[in-house]
Amino acid sequence: MTKSRIQISLSYDLRALVEELEGLWCLSSPSFGVPTLHDFVRGLIFSERMLQVIDKNLNRYNADWGQIVDERTGNYLSKECDIIIYRGNPIREWGKKAMKFVVVESSAAKLVIQCSTSVTTVSKEHKDYPKDLKKFVPKIWYLAECYWGSKRQSNVIRRELKKAGYDNFFCLYRKYERQGEMHKELNYDRWNEFIKSIRNLK
Repeated sequence: MTKSRIQISLSYDLRALVEELEGLWCLSSPSFGVPTLHDFVRGLIFSERMLQVIDKNLNRYNADWGQIVDERTGNYLSKECDIIIYRGNPIREWGKKAMKFVVVESSAAKLVIQCSTSVTTVSKEHKDYPKDLKKFVPKIWYLAECYWGSKRQSNVIRRELKKAGYDNFFCLYRKYERQGEMHKELNYDRWNEFIKSIRNLK
């Protein structure tokens, strides 16, 4: 089947994004020198780039870094959310897009996307996060830049995240070792599904 122009464009977007993000891994390697690029900084850049992608594809919502407040009490905040997709305007905001931080009411929050530069297994921290967030928002997705291991490992991670309370798991690519060399495989199908899911949010 011939790929549509939209699919070709999305494939190009993914290749360009992964190439850009992989440059950060080089700066995170001790072989580059010490100190290396901080994990928090790399994660922040990943989240910010994904916010740009989401902004291009959202139809009726806003997307920002921030926290959610329970408007019934007015003083009960959620944990920090890498990406909140919400209706209307936040009740508080600071900074501009690259470093913008908002506080939104739970009634306006549609979806939280937890971002990670890499994932290998589902940790206790991963499992605890949705327990708190489900009080504030109906849906939580987990978005990883990459995961390490076999294709089957992706299914294991997805099942564990779903069991923990995440509604979806997306990953841009996987890294794996073969004959002593590192390789990567871009996940075009899940990337297209991610963009489609963002566009179809109601």
